[in-house]
Amino acid sequence: MLTDVGRVVQGYAEDIFSRGREMLDVVRQRGGPAGLPLAVGVSDALPKLVAWRLLQPALSLGREIRVICRDGRHDRLLAELALHELDVVLSDAPAAGGLHVRAFNRLLGECGVSFFADGRSPPG
Repeated sequence: MLTDVGRVVQGYAEDIFSRGREMLDVVRQRGGPAGLPLAVGVSDALPKLVAWRLLQPALSLGREIRVICRDGRHDRLLAELALHELDVVLSDAPAAGGLHVRAFNRLLGECGVSFFADGRSPPG
């Protein structure tokens, strides 16, 4: 489990490595990044396979799309959305009404949750 400072450092590290990958892409292409950029925030709680499937329609529009994904905590991603650093946030929860973020919530699907446990008592 990370401390508060550890989470901040991890956020900076993710941003640094993401920028480094973008820089390498630009250098390789010599003319700048190809495709229409789509900056997507994916909540830590959302399975990445679900996010991939939700993004599939955008990738088959007939235009080249360059998807830039960032994963993180729901509240951090909404802050980045408010600062126009992200175009969309995919999350397992809606944006809370008390936040000062102009966002529109759309339910894209539902799934059940199952818990499985062994019926034995814990040791000790």
